[in-house]
Amino acid sequence: MWFLVGIRWGHRETRDQINQDARRGKTMANEAFEVNGKWWLPEKPANAVVGRLSYDPDKGTELVLAGTLKSYDEKSTVLEDGSIQTELTESSLDGSYPLIHGQSGSSAFTLIDCFRTKGSAHFPSMQEEEIIRANSAIKGAWFDGDPMDAEGVSVSTRYLSHWIDIGGFEEDLESTPSGELTKTLRITQRPAEQADLANGMKCTLVHGIGWAGEGIVSRELSQNYKFTIRNSALVELQDLLDMTSDFQDLVSVGTGRIAEYTHIWFSRPDVQEQTLAGTDVGELALHYYARWNVRDNAAAKKLAPHEMYFSYGDLGGMSGVKQWLDCAADYRSLLSAVMATSYSESMFVSDRLLNRAAALESFDKTVTGYQGSNFKTRIERCGKLAGPEFLALLGTSAEEWAKAVKFERDDIAHHLGRHIRRDAPDLYFLAESLYWAFVLCFLRQMNAPQAVFTRIMKHQQWGFLGPKVTAAIKTVAAMADAEDSSNT
Repeated sequence: MWFLVGIRWGHRETRDQINQDARRGKTMANEAFEVNGKWWLPEKPANAVVGRLSYDPDKGTELVLAGTLKSYDEKSTVLEDGSIQTELTESSLDGSYPLIHGQSGSSAFTLIDCFRTKGSAHFPSMQEEEIIRANSAIKGAWFDGDPMDAEGVSVSTRYLSHWIDIGGFEEDLESTPSGELTKTLRITQRPAEQADLANGMKCTLVHGIGWAGEGIVSRELSQNYKFTIRNSALVELQDLLDMTSDFQDLVSVGTGRIAEYTHIWFSRPDVQEQTLAGTDVGELALHYYARWNVRDNAAAKKLAPHEMYFSYGDLGGMSGVKQWLDCAADYRSLLSAVMATSYSESMFVSDRLLNRAAALESFDKTVTGYQGSNFKTRIERCGKLAGPEFLALLGTSAEEWAKAVKFERDDIAHHLGRHIRRDAPDLYFLAESLYWAFVLCFLRQMNAPQAVFTRIMKHQQWGFLGPKVTAAIKTVAAMADAEDSSNT
């Protein structure tokens, strides 16, 4: 259990203020920041040390202290001759800190799972510097306990509003009797949409609206969306984050972009927002920071509808989101493995093919329950399960595709060295076909509407990808046939 031992008093971030922060880009999970403050261990609140906390979504959280959190224990002993003998022993040598509390201005921080990376403190009079890394950080409250748990988690991701694909803005251009122009821009907040998941939790999509500009030179309206997973009781925070990760994967697949987190908040019933009079007015949204592997490096942040593979509406709205999340609960490790190959730009093409092929093989084993099928049979079966849209992409049979995939997979997995000097395009396009095979199989398994498959098939990227995949299959399958002939 975790216990609240302190919360931030003074200025409080209400839900409306959080929405405004999101519009301004303030306290975003994908933006770096630095704060100065004082920091201490929960069990030693009197031993606070000044220092600077810095957060970067690529590098993580680092705390640089002008001193040390754990110094030396002093023991004095009076000897027989009346002299005093003093012993100094370091209180901890491992430099690990499960929790660190801090305060910067009116903001409370809890740093989680921390460890020292550098320190210099030979004697109490010579305390200098300690540098600490934290795996995650919470802004808004001080906690003491284990494991970290919550009742709800809310996230916003890049391209989420594009994926929802509902404009909502209305414009009027009128002319007054004097000939002067009047322009009106309106937007109406849409009601929240909810769905009950198979695990008993509830997911909600909330539409937020706001404005920006100082009102003299410019004024503009904006909209955004927040996705929430909530349970009726406390559960481990990681379980909730796994589900928001599944939603992030959905938005990434649908948009064809990397839907990195822009904001993450979590809430607990024992951390309440309060008025200055001390009256509880609702749960306080606690900001959560960690080092994120899913980072969007696209130069263009705009996304046109025709660039997406499918939208929220194509999926059937919240009922489709529910189906995706329920299905992801059964195949989370496989979905994560496949999406990781798309999120990582630096991954070798051979690793992409190998990881995607392994995930697809395991997917077939889970779906069918068959234990004795060989690799090629499983891949071919998945190619057929992916449906007619996928076979159209291949331009050939699922059997030929599976033969080519097996040939390349065996060469990589068993280090056969069949074609060390061969170019990579065949590997790349076969790897891309494996990605779409898994996505389409997953969509079939969750009973996605036909509108999703139709829109994917009509995407311009599929028009480009199809001939390349067909050519790669033909080349590699011919090599496989030639090898089989030489071995007979």
